[in-house]
Amino acid sequence: MGSDFLSSMNEYLNWNEALAEAVYPAEEGDRPAYMSLDEAQRDTVSVELGIQQEEFESKLSTCVRNVLRLGSSGPVELFEHVNGELARWRRRRKDQRGAPPVLPLLAVLAVAAERMASSDGMAENNVYGRVKEVLEFPDEKRHFEQGYRRFGERYWGALNKWLEGEDGLRGLPTAVAVGHRYV
Repeated sequence: MGSDFLSSMNEYLNWNEALAEAVYPAEEGDRPAYMSLDEAQRDTVSVELGIQQEEFESKLSTCVRNVLRLGSSGPVELFEHVNGELARWRRRRKDQRGAPPVLPLLAVLAVAAERMASSDGMAENNVYGRVKEVLEFPDEKRHFEQGYRRFGERYWGALNKWLEGEDGLRGLPTAVAVGHRYV
């Protein structure tokens, strides 16, 4: 792998750590944990990463886009780097791993969900259309949608496992499987 990719993956992991601390801070008290990005959380991440708050979405999008294999031949390949990093995370001892390396990708989905409303000829429930907007990725072959349908449960499951392992210190998991799909 080239130095450009390693730099992109390091940036992705920096985003992951910053999102973990901002969205799931270590605090006493049982409280639900949501992947939502309010202004305070965006500010915290922006300060941590040394970016302007108004650049948050574009920098997040670029970060995630740079680790997805956008020119790939299929949905499995598209998510190959995220899945590889998640596999490495799973192999580490619990006391040696931080948040699962899926938070930037899930944050893109959260940003897309915030944009969901009927417009631009798109139905209000078209989350994949909004993800394509956020990532600035046309995805004519629908590789993102197919790959997310295949791997999304793993990503949310890893987040839930991490939160459960933190014994409520970072919040209680709220993403639940409904008919084998997380909502």
